[in-house]
Amino acid sequence: MEDLKEFTGAGLNLTLFNILKEEKIINGIKQVWASAYSERSFKWRQKYLLNPENVYPSILIIPSVDVDYSGVMITKGINEGAENDLTVAFSRGAGGAVDGQSAETRLIKGNSSFLLSPARQPDYIRLPATGNTKKYYTTFNKPILNYNNINEIRELASEIREKIGKQNDDNHAYDVEFGFKDDKLWLFQIRPFVENKQAKSSEYLNAISPKTDSNKEIKLKEKI
Repeated sequence: MEDLKEFTGAGLNLTLFNILKEEKIINGIKQVWASAYSERSFKWRQKYLLNPENVYPSILIIPSVDVDYSGVMITKGINEGAENDLTVAFSRGAGGAVDGQSAETRLIKGNSSFLLSPARQPDYIRLPATGNTKKYYTTFNKPILNYNNINEIRELASEIREKIGKQNDDNHAYDVEFGFKDDKLWLFQIRPFVENKQAKSSEYLNAISPKTDSNKEIKLKEKI
């Protein structure tokens, strides 16, 4: 239900971080399973599906990593749709760039990186060795991603296209979740990126983000 042809429900259901004890893991499985039937999740499905009640949850349990910052990458340019571009959103701590966070958003090309919007999320969570989460606060005096991080992101995207794209014999863009701990990249999840075809055909949306010719020259007449 998270990745249908015309609907992506990523983030609608519950995610629990850094659960260590066996009893709490078992209880957490029940909570996550039940979250597909929460009012928020059900309302979203009702907008797109004729049978929103027929959902059969599955649970993914992965090791926790107390990353310094984390986020998501789409292996194509979202704004212009360029297939070789990367769109990246990152926030500090674990679970970055989700639930409406004001994340650092970048367009990464082959030899350049452009900051589309700076991070403006004042709080973030870390995953202490004792379990659960701990909240921290940050300033906005420097970017989240550094030069080496951006190069590693390019390498990751190249490997995903090479291994997964060729294996499946398709040109899908992928939605990738990952993070950095002491500048080491940790990969969490890869899945196909679901695009909204209705949005792509919207005259209004196309009008406010028209395609431009980057090689066009405009001559300015000098006033005397």
